[in-house]
Amino acid sequence: MRLAAVIIVGVALAGCASSGPVPIGNDTFMISKSSAAGGFSSPAAIKGDLLKEGNAFCAGKGKTLQLIGDKGQEASFTRNPSAEIQFKCA
Repeated sequence: MRLAAVIIVGVALAGCASSGPVPIGNDTFMISKSSAAGGFSSPAAIKGDLLKEGNAFCAGKGKTLQLIGDKGQEASFTRNPSAEIQFKCA
């Protein structure tokens, strides 16, 4: 029983991790994340987390985040909610 609880918590936490900033072009980055919380999270809340992560990434370079684009998907029966942002550090 205890092992099952540890596995469930591990899977839930793994589903909440973001991709981290991934280079997608000339000084352009993308971060994506899906939530294992299902209907208890929204793409807007996930996007907020991604913006915080992107801001911290750019601040580490002594720059500020410039949002280029974003998209999100609501949870459905077969899909967890997710979001993605594309940005530059300027």
